[in-house]
Amino acid sequence: MKFTSELAHRISEELSKRKPMGKCQFCGKSQWILSDGFVIFPVTHEFPSTSIVIGGGGMPTVALVCAHCGNTAFINLIQLGLKEFLDTQ
Repeated sequence: MKFTSELAHRISEELSKRKPMGKCQFCGKSQWILSDGFVIFPVTHEFPSTSIVIGGGGMPTVALVCAHCGNTAFINLIQLGLKEFLDTQ
């Protein structure tokens, strides 16, 4: 799947249906920027993991970054309801 402007728009739409991010926990500002790409967290069934498998399981997320201080929140795209959209890319 590719990160496209259409996907960014869908993410923004889904986020707007939920509670807004509100103020940053660190600086108190409320201007957030959506990352222009994916952040993938490896998923493992063993802890501590002794290796990361390239192409292995991952948790598709995007980052919301505070425009003032850089504090970052990660949003899981599957939990956001975009699994079907991601599967078709």
